[in-house]
Amino acid sequence: MTRIRPQSLSGLLSAALLLIVVPLVAAIVYGGFQLRELSRTSDVLMRDSLTLTQHTQRLYQHIVAMERSAGLYSILNDASIARRFDENHAAFKETLDLIAADVPAPEIGRVREAAHHAAALVHRSDDQFLTTATVNQRFTRLNREADALAETARRAIDERLDQVARQAATIQQGLFWAIAALVPAALAIAGIFWYFVLRPLRAIDRAISDLGRGAFSQ
Repeated sequence: MTRIRPQSLSGLLSAALLLIVVPLVAAIVYGGFQLRELSRTSDVLMRDSLTLTQHTQRLYQHIVAMERSAGLYSILNDASIARRFDENHAAFKETLDLIAADVPAPEIGRVREAAHHAAALVHRSDDQFLTTATVNQRFTRLNREADALAETARRAIDERLDQVARQAATIQQGLFWAIAALVPAALAIAGIFWYFVLRPLRAIDRAISDLGRGAFSQ
């Protein structure tokens, strides 16, 4: 079996250079790709975390507005206040739907149910008397469920941050092993370089020396 060898000194040097450069370039490209993916993941996480926090804060604002309207309605029994309550309730449900993508369904269901019970206060039958204590009781439950929802959302953000941290550690470890693998690879390349480049050069040097001494028979 014929071994493939470069046919010139420049070919030998080019082959040795390629053997050295290719692993280095591969390691750099791998590290750059992994870092780019990590950067992209971090950007998405930061954006999602900010959006989820904003939605949670907006949810509390809607609850405060709903409770204020329900309290005024219990005193004034004014239809315009009921309409304002319905507007805030609709905005509350829209915000809750936005949060639903990042929070488990049971948490969303409990908050939705508590809000439904609170809304029932405003849409009660005429023969029922609405007291401030009843309003406080319903909205205390709604705030408690909203607090649990916010805590779940916070834990979800923390878990995703931990996931990014683990991914960064994995990438760091991968880069370490890639660099560590270059050490034996460099030794192997040095051996290949010696075998394919230095040995032929030494043979040429000996041949030149023999020619200079007139040893043409060798």
